[in-house]
Amino acid sequence: MYLIDGIDKTVQEELQNLYQLQEIDRKVYNLTKQRADIPNQLNKMQEALQELRGRVGLVEDQVAGANQEAKGIEGVLDAERHKVRKWEQRLNEIRNQREYLALSREIESLKRANTDSEEKILELMKSAEEFTVQAETLKEELTTHTVELEEEQVRVEGALKETDSTIESESARRDDILPKISKPLLKKYDFIRSRRMGVGLALVKEGQCTACNMRLPPQLYNILQSGSRIDQCPSCQRIMLWEKFLEQSEEIAPVSGVSTESDGNPETEASV
Repeated sequence: MYLIDGIDKTVQEELQNLYQLQEIDRKVYNLTKQRADIPNQLNKMQEALQELRGRVGLVEDQVAGANQEAKGIEGVLDAERHKVRKWEQRLNEIRNQREYLALSREIESLKRANTDSEEKILELMKSAEEFTVQAETLKEELTTHTVELEEEQVRVEGALKETDSTIESESARRDDILPKISKPLLKKYDFIRSRRMGVGLALVKEGQCTACNMRLPPQLYNILQSGSRIDQCPSCQRIMLWEKFLEQSEEIAPVSGVSTESDGNPETEASV
């Protein structure tokens, strides 16, 4: 018998209370892990949206660059066209044949250069149009992704709120059970579960620890069935509870959605 807050408790009763605590802790442990994963999709969408904004900005810079270069060439071309007209007027005034031929060659060379500039301007204008189309397509995609991101934000906020509410509720249940467990046992349980993936207590079925699958020595199994003392698994060190003790209590029931057996492999778990 154990005396807890002035009330006698049998080993069986205390282990049953510890089992209830274990189920709550496992649920909170899993919910906490799930909570950390909830924003993952949102984070990926935010990164993708940021990358898309960068692509839009890059294409818009290309549009602006092409237009600016075309404008610069157009300014030079206007000056060169004016020069051609001026030289052509002067050509009519020249009487010296050698000077006439030299100036004619200069005019033809300048006209060819102007033609090249005109073609370059057309190429730049075409590029600017293509970049503009790309920018508009990306902007439409950006708008769609922004809406999807806002919807995901609402979903994440709702999921986080629901998870936090459940964790808060389970934590309140935990506080109600704590006074029913002796402090030394609770301290040992918390120590074990902190090193065993959140699982400090394991059921024993047919002489075998369900957490690490070790078959218990017959003498230890007999002591466990007698309910005369609290023992730990020789392999994983978890506190052990014979499954029949749960069947004998109508109040004990596993928490919904939580397995009573360990998900961890004893070979990969940290040592206690």
